[in-house]
Amino acid sequence: DRQNGEIGNPTNQACDHYLHLNGAIHYNQKMSLVVVGSVAYDGVETPHGRVERMLGGAATYISLAASYFTQTRIVAVGGDDFASEDEDLLAGHGIDLEGLQRVPGKCFFWAGKYTDDMNDRVTLTTELNVFANFQPKLPESYRAARYLLLGNIQPALQRDVRSQMTHLRLAGGDTMNYWIHDHREELLKTIRGWDFLLINDHEARMLSGETHLRKAANKILDMGPHTLVIKRGEFGAMLFRQDSYFIVPGYLLDDIFDPTGAGDCFAGGFIGYLARTEGFRESDFTVVHYGIDAGPEPPPPPASTRLAAVGRLIPIKGFDLLLRAFAQARAELPELTLELAGAGPLDAELRAGAPDGVTFLGRVAPVAEVYERNAIVVVPSRGEGFGMVALEAAERGRAAIVSDVGGLPEIVADGETGTVVPAEDVESLARAIVVLARDDELVRAYGAAARRRALDQFSAETAADGVERVYRDLLHSHSIAAPASNASTKSNEMR
Repeated sequence: DRQNGEIGNPTNQACDHYLHLNGAIHYNQKMSLVVVGSVAYDGVETPHGRVERMLGGAATYISLAASYFTQTRIVAVGGDDFASEDEDLLAGHGIDLEGLQRVPGKCFFWAGKYTDDMNDRVTLTTELNVFANFQPKLPESYRAARYLLLGNIQPALQRDVRSQMTHLRLAGGDTMNYWIHDHREELLKTIRGWDFLLINDHEARMLSGETHLRKAANKILDMGPHTLVIKRGEFGAMLFRQDSYFIVPGYLLDDIFDPTGAGDCFAGGFIGYLARTEGFRESDFTVVHYGIDAGPEPPPPPASTRLAAVGRLIPIKGFDLLLRAFAQARAELPELTLELAGAGPLDAELRAGAPDGVTFLGRVAPVAEVYERNAIVVVPSRGEGFGMVALEAAERGRAAIVSDVGGLPEIVADGETGTVVPAEDVESLARAIVVLARDDELVRAYGAAARRRALDQFSAETAADGVERVYRDLLHSHSIAAPASNASTKSNEMR
């Protein structure tokens, strides 16, 4: 079929694509990616030529790029003019098209003309067509995917799709100047629940109100995402987090004919690679946990109705969820109290919505005294790397209630040193608070077990030994490989 210039069987091509990418091992649900956006047709003019109509759209470019790394599932809408050969192209790259809606009418169409340096373009035509009434519908098979990339669509639709996913590990997306300028509050509400945001430098300055990109990034990170990627065209890209940043240059080509979709392809490669790396074998990694110094023997826990939470007041820490759960729990146990230690951009908003029984402490250092005067420490995060607050609480002999994200379930042994609940599940969190707060004996038992576990498995000495063991194993493996390498060199020299 390919020799005859035909597309061939999309199902077979999809299988070939998977086997090529994954060494004859099919992708599993755990690594799958859902992409939401537009499939469209573009008319493009550059200094090198002109095309009246060609396949385009954010979801198209993102999905094609991501498909080289992981199983990709598309959510988009196409008109009855969406060509079968274009559908076959997507299917041939192993892209799941169950979420591609087909409705009467024409596909989204955009036409533009690029400047001589192709860094800027002028929009000539925008015809929304069937995209004007696009309501993303997630097939049931998509909902358990671990990765989600939301293309440039209305923020309310992006938020609705995010809420339909049940087992997300990483979610984020793109936006544009129109949503930033004309729908700012809706956009801010949406990105508050994202892990990452990908935008260009102009959009970053517009969203933050800052001209300096480092200051712009800091403001955007306070809006919710823990990771920000700023695309800078031929100058590369910049990745920012709260405590660090990383810059990569652009890969310069000798000839550029059409930059349309370049940013979306970058986004697809970005999220596709992250999804693919989750599929590495566990044996490829050695985990060395953070260590903590043992302090003096902590005082026994006070009444089990005393709760504490510690952290920066930003969306990903989930303190808004905790306040809602605490309000529900306090309706059953009016004696409950909660001390919240930390500062951040959500301070005023959280204070305004806090129920009775909550005390805001602001930034506290050292924080050990907060743990010690409370019986239960709650870590309600939407996302975490490791979860140092849970470990600090354990070292101080305190029971914990944590969400099932990041390293938290590794620190807190569910049913032994505390309780692990599903992330963003307010009802489960409220129930866990009530159950523990009613049982002083269980809280004391959890706290004692937590301290033993912290000192045994998470001590500074254990962490240092783990790092040393990694280096010794590496040196040992290299010392074994070296003689074979030397023998091969000598053999080649003799020839």
